[in-house]
Amino acid sequence: MRDLLEDLRQRHVFRVAIIYAVTAWLLIQVAVAIAGPLKLPEWFTPSIIAFLALSFPVAMIMAYALEITPDGVRSATGTPVKGEAGVHRFRNNMLYGACTLVLIAIVGWQGASLLQPSSPAHADVFAQATDVSAPVPGYDGRSAIAVLPFVHMSDDVSGDYIADGITEDIITSLYSYRSVPVIARTSTFGYKNSNKPIPQIAEELGAGYVVSGSVRVLSTRTRVTAQLIGADGTQVWAESIDLNRDKVMEGLDDVTHRIAAAVVPEVMSSEAAKMQSSPPSNMQAWDLYLKARSLSAEHYAFKTINGEPLTIEKHEEARDLIHQALALDPNFAAAYALLTHIDGVYVVLLHMQVTPEERMQALDRALRNAAKSHALSPFDASTCSCQILLLLVKNEVSRAVALADQAVTINPGNAVLISGAAKAYQVAGKNEQALKLIERAKRLSPRDMSIATFLGFESLIHIALGDFEAAAQAGEQGILLDPGNFLAHLPRILAHYAMDDLPKARKALKEMRAQLYDLDPERAWPWPEPIPGTLLEQLPPDVRARTEGETLAALVKEVIRDLDRAPQS
Repeated sequence: MRDLLEDLRQRHVFRVAIIYAVTAWLLIQVAVAIAGPLKLPEWFTPSIIAFLALSFPVAMIMAYALEITPDGVRSATGTPVKGEAGVHRFRNNMLYGACTLVLIAIVGWQGASLLQPSSPAHADVFAQATDVSAPVPGYDGRSAIAVLPFVHMSDDVSGDYIADGITEDIITSLYSYRSVPVIARTSTFGYKNSNKPIPQIAEELGAGYVVSGSVRVLSTRTRVTAQLIGADGTQVWAESIDLNRDKVMEGLDDVTHRIAAAVVPEVMSSEAAKMQSSPPSNMQAWDLYLKARSLSAEHYAFKTINGEPLTIEKHEEARDLIHQALALDPNFAAAYALLTHIDGVYVVLLHMQVTPEERMQALDRALRNAAKSHALSPFDASTCSCQILLLLVKNEVSRAVALADQAVTINPGNAVLISGAAKAYQVAGKNEQALKLIERAKRLSPRDMSIATFLGFESLIHIALGDFEAAAQAGEQGILLDPGNFLAHLPRILAHYAMDDLPKARKALKEMRAQLYDLDPERAWPWPEPIPGTLLEQLPPDVRARTEGETLAALVKEVIRDLDRAPQS
């Protein structure tokens, strides 16, 4: 071993390795720096990295075998590689080596691309879940609008939340045009920093129009540049607007009106005025709200708006920021809505990470803050979507359905709200209506960060309708999109169990435990809803006897116990 190391040192292999590593690092930095501004394909930087990595062992072999001297290139044995034949042979070898490296890099890139989350196999799950080629139901065939995350162009990269907040406010304002279908932000934010062409994004989202733009925060004003592009890539409208730092909200209303006017001239501005939420009177409060929003969970999802894992620590930081905002502006409706959402996450999504007492305290706080938000901004979609599920936790089903009826009438294009209404209808036994709503929610937000939850809701709706095959399929799609979403895992287990397919039910249970090893079956289902009659009829007599009159949560616990006890086939 010592002789080998000495041999490598004498042939300068270590020196070449260091030079290669430094050069490769510099090339990667350049690739990363130019990829965004030049709008290069998404595979550009990974391809550079793969090529450099695959070229490294070849460079080491060449460093070991050849030596460049003042007398020319020599082989490892000291034989000069010169003369016309020698030089020709050496050049040919170098050419063959370079071609081989290119082929290896291409093969490596193709192989690596198959492992990416955005691979065609993964994207097909979205396509299977939602047919975006069909118009959005209930809008007379009008084309949908998708608002992509605006790009933050200022030097301070930490200000991304400002651009995200402006994007969200434009989407929320567009919801007020009730005759225009708007793709949910939880689908469009998946394209943040994407280099995909607009026509491809429009096709994937099923949108006829795409809004894109940028935000530049200057010393005394905020410049918003927006453009409306047709699905074929044709620019319909574009404008740069300078907003006074103290009147950003009023300026955003103007941007929204102009976008809507380019798409549906017949929309009456008076209809939008009815839906305008109460803007903050203090811009510092708004800034604190945007920071808090970036830390909190996406609605019905197990991630933040930036795709980061959902944690209690981030939500507590968000809560502190919101309380600071409310100290500056006690009548800030959106802040109360966000407080409702933060506590709602503890009640529905993180309920197994807190004690039952803490969960009930969070439920009480959430409903109090929802009432404050509702008083300041009646039927705000964010507040209503949380409040519907919270009322179901309290088993106040009739109130949840009544709120869903009113909220959906006023906000017919909000995917998250509609999916929550579908859940309320399913618990109330209105399963046909629930299925129509969940289909509309998926169509309005086909690439939603929360679509695994939508599919979990859909799975249970199919169970209630007696279609267990469709229920298992919806659960499967939800799990493929978000393996950690227990709201998709549990209905799938129940569907296979109801079909008496115990091997598949056990397999589904095993897959859930692999993702959720600490799941507590006694607390898994967050709502005290009854067991659907169609499901009860399919249960084995002994299980039916033990669970009749009980809640779905009790059945989940009993089914898991039964699967653990059953002999393995």
